[in-house]
Amino acid sequence: MIKNEIGVTAVNISNLLDTCRELPVSDIGTLLKQEEEHVFIALGWLAREKKVFFFKETNDVMKVCLIE
Repeated sequence: MIKNEIGVTAVNISNLLDTCRELPVSDIGTLLKQEEEHVFIALGWLAREKKVFFFKETNDVMKVCLIE
């Protein structure tokens, strides 16, 4: 996976989160039809840029949302 593909996946995740507000991390790959590995790399990129926030709810499911 090259840098451009990571960037495209990151943009797709941002757009998805802009629509859905928050999602379980495990659902993003399915919704975008992307491999889990690609999703994790792109989420790491977004986290590094301080664009997303990760949190767990009481059911211990890791979720992610955009930082506004």
